[in-house]
Formats: sequence, structure tokens, C-alpha cells
Amino acid sequence: MLLTCKEATQLLSNDMDGATTLHERNRLRLHLITCTGCRNYRRDLQWMRRACRSTTERALDDTSGE
Repeated sequence: MLLTCKEATQLLSNDMDGATTLHERNRLRLHLITCTGCRNYRRDLQWMRRACRSTTERALDDTSGE
């Protein structure tokens, strides 16, 4: 059974946290092949996670130099 976009966005988040099964990842891959909107959402989610991680690392570096 194919995923809905709502299910796919939840799995994308879970997958980035390492909380998906092989079966869920395969279903997600199949959905992403056909859904441009969810591919764009994944790209944006990855960008936001990198930006947050970078900001956090800079903040920690700033406080460790005090």
C-alpha cells in the first residue's frame, strides 16, 4: 500500500531520527519517487536540521571560550 503525503512526512521526520524500520524506509522511498512535494519537504527538512545543528554548534563554541 502506498503512503499518503501525511504519512510520508511523519516517516521523513522519524527517519532522520533513526526511528524507522527497513519496511518503512522502503515505503518512503517508493513514495518519494513519485511525489515532488514530499521530496521538496525532505530537502527543506534536511536544510533546517543542518541550520539548527550549525547554530547550536556555534553557540556552544561561543560559550566554551568564556
